[in-house]
Amino acid sequence: MKRSGSCALGELKLKLGSIIIIMKKITIARHAETNYNMLGLVNYDPNVNVYLTENGIKQAEELASELKDKAIDIIIVSDLNRTRQTADIINKYHNVAIISDSRINDIKNGFEGEPVDKYHKERDSSSDRLNVSFNGGESIMDCNKRTNDFLNDLKIRPENNILIVSSNNNMKQIQIIINNLPLEEILNMHIKNASFFEFNL
Repeated sequence: MKRSGSCALGELKLKLGSIIIIMKKITIARHAETNYNMLGLVNYDPNVNVYLTENGIKQAEELASELKDKAIDIIIVSDLNRTRQTADIINKYHNVAIISDSRINDIKNGFEGEPVDKYHKERDSSSDRLNVSFNGGESIMDCNKRTNDFLNDLKIRPENNILIVSSNNNMKQIQIIINNLPLEEILNMHIKNASFFEFNL
């Protein structure tokens, strides 16, 4: 999934009177395929051994090739190894700093190591799918709040060209926020491994 932003040069300058506002160019990519993706299992714990498969490494290399000519000042990943592995492959062409931010970790849904379908079934049986949480975990709304907090802080970072490597849920959350969509739309969205989109912030 790819979408080009309106700013070809990595930053958009809007002049309002004597004030110049520089809009950041953000590229966000989903990590490549993992062993847990293949097994259909939930992972949000950074201490669990989740890693890119051989096919995932190939996907990440193809993604890196697509992004190699883009201006990137910094890469931000989650605490999860799969995002760092994907970012390391992309960074072969950029050699920039990679930092982590736990606010873009995958949703802590309370089903670590269990089938994703089990979580979906339990969530979808609730009368309040956006606010329900399980086993001391997060709701979709909880994750939305921390993702929004992350985006607000992104606005005041010094870099103008930022690559984020995160997970399916977080990319959906960001699409919801930047496009002012109802949060319910997240239930019908899916982001493919090693896909990306761009936006101005």
